[in-house]
Amino acid sequence: MKQKLPMILLAAVVFATVIESVTAILDAVTIGVTNQLSSSNGGGAVVLIVHCQSGDNDLGGQETDVGSRYTWHFVTNLFGGTYFWCDLDLGDRRLSFTAFDQEKRGRFASEFYVGDGGVYKEFGCGGNPIVAWRPKG
Repeated sequence: MKQKLPMILLAAVVFATVIESVTAILDAVTIGVTNQLSSSNGGGAVVLIVHCQSGDNDLGGQETDVGSRYTWHFVTNLFGGTYFWCDLDLGDRRLSFTAFDQEKRGRFASEFYVGDGGVYKEFGCGGNPIVAWRPKG
């Protein structure tokens, strides 16, 4: 048994090193969607349904009130191809946007702001929306 102990310890050290290396290579990502709709949007209570998913994970529809932020965390695929999109529902209007594309990561924000005009990359919904609302139909 004494002779096996050094081999077991060596195997444990090698395993821990491999796991640490793999997690360093994989990229942990947090995405946030903040409801910055005006409270007078449409005249009634403004409840935004945020439904985000990837090919592997469906996060389900999440109700977000004005001022609230919905976030989720994930680790990118070692071989690439991680892709998340979101469908937003605001009663009579909807839109879809790409929340994360591993192949084009530098071009995508990790924070999105939902305003009266659509989805924005800037806090306060300044500038032009990256995707505008459209009527349901």
